[in-house]
Amino acid sequence: MFLSRGTIKYVEAQVYMECDNQIASYYRSLIPRGITLNVPRYAPHITIVRNELLNDVTNWRYYHDQEFEFAYSGNIEHNDTYWWLPVECNVALEIRKSLKLNEWPPWENGFHMTIGNTK
Repeated sequence: MFLSRGTIKYVEAQVYMECDNQIASYYRSLIPRGITLNVPRYAPHITIVRNELLNDVTNWRYYHDQEFEFAYSGNIEHNDTYWWLPVECNVALEIRKSLKLNEWPPWENGFHMTIGNTK
């Protein structure tokens, strides 16, 4: 695992951590040339909350614009459409817990940073 830092953002019904674009660019460059990988629509980030019903908004925006550390794996994972780096982020777990959500996000690949897609 490698360490980096990101900034927490709250926008509408989402919470995410902005990440260094150079991380995604570097790992995208490692994809074999025969695979056409598109740059994601959004800048590199870690989604923490995405369009989930919130049971408690008391702590909404509590971490906004604060910077935190996260760890990411250099092992690129993918499915038929997306390519990503697995991420471990304690503050992401804290944020979800503070909003009375399950600590683990509902999407299948957990906390991750998307580096590209084949759409």
